[in-house]
Amino acid sequence: RGGGVGRALVGCAMAVGAGDAISAMAAYLARHSEELLAGSRVLTLSTRELARVTARLQQLARLNELGGGPGGQDPNDWSRQLDHWHASDAEYLRRLEYVRALLEGLRTLRVDEHDLHAGDGNLPTSPLTTPRTTWHERRRQQLPSALSLLSLAPFASLARLELRGCDLAAATRRPIWDGNLVRGLREVRAHLEELHLRGCVGTLAMIFVAEGESATSAHDKPPAATWPKLRSLAYVGGELLGGETDASVGACCPELTSLDLRRNGLRAMDPSGTQGLSRLTRLDLGFNRLGSARRLPLSLHANGAALASLSLRGNRLRSTKGLEALKSLRSLDVAGNLLRSTRRDVTNIADNLPRLKRIWLEDNPLASAAGYRTQALACWPDERDVELDGRAASKFDRFALRHYRKATQLRDRMRRMRQGTNDDDDDDD
Repeated sequence: RGGGVGRALVGCAMAVGAGDAISAMAAYLARHSEELLAGSRVLTLSTRELARVTARLQQLARLNELGGGPGGQDPNDWSRQLDHWHASDAEYLRRLEYVRALLEGLRTLRVDEHDLHAGDGNLPTSPLTTPRTTWHERRRQQLPSALSLLSLAPFASLARLELRGCDLAAATRRPIWDGNLVRGLREVRAHLEELHLRGCVGTLAMIFVAEGESATSAHDKPPAATWPKLRSLAYVGGELLGGETDASVGACCPELTSLDLRRNGLRAMDPSGTQGLSRLTRLDLGFNRLGSARRLPLSLHANGAALASLSLRGNRLRSTKGLEALKSLRSLDVAGNLLRSTRRDVTNIADNLPRLKRIWLEDNPLASAAGYRTQALACWPDERDVELDGRAASKFDRFALRHYRKATQLRDRMRRMRQGTNDDDDDDD
């Protein structure tokens, strides 16, 4: 056992001699511990920094195991042996233990594949984040993906995880059901509440299929892993270019209430991808390539979801047909599409969505017409019940609406009178 402790200690000493960033991180965590634990400040690490930290914490865990005896000695009570070690090694281990204790209490973490810390004051610049790196060095840092080898086990209280620019695929690039998945996500999925993926390489199936599970056949994927507490999922700027969500999100996230799939090149919403999301209240499909909303009720309304907020901003919708089935909507964003008819598209929404309180129609062809705002608000019986483009009806809007409705009534009366005159003339003939 003594030899094992010695080898573990030599490894720690070599880490110190190699310019390890643990001391700088311990100082940073001590300086901002209250903000980090309260959630007002987010700890941001690159994948290489996270790999370095987890490797050192694994050394500490190994040292604790070797230091514990069969006679009932606490495996974590290695402090009794520090008197026999070098002062620099003991100080390094104390800092490492402090880092471990604080990371266990963190509830929010951001992992970024790019080096964000150099010069931004977030973390002290370390040899891992030196801004003067050559193109070949940056290329070596990206290949293979460090994320596929990471462990998030030290973050025992993690509730919100954000990954930016990370590679969700395994370094070997074999099929995802071969078991080469992100290990760290498997370790935190039991208590994770929010997962945000931005600009990552890979698909949702790469994180929702459990690692190590085998397929029932050569071509089938294994069953999805369960994320029992996940309430918010954002997958922005990813690779859902096949037009489908490619993973049954509802099967593995039964408590999901918010789903963000912006900027994924979606052409259609796969009904099986959202099947079972009975608690979903917010869905953002903005800036995709959706050309129709007819399939949305099949995947949302039919499953009994109480969807309250839906964003289809920046798509290719030419009609609002299909949205009338989402009776529970309170907020609808269809700005930046190809809607042309106020009478057809806006009236369809106003007549069929009784709970709607906020709607965005700007940047559509119909919004360029003269008097667009007045004509759109006139589709509702009471303009005070709805906000258009983020603004409630003003005094000027109500004044213009009164005159618009009077003019509309007068025009309809004159039309009926002309029709009656024509009918009388036909009877005389």
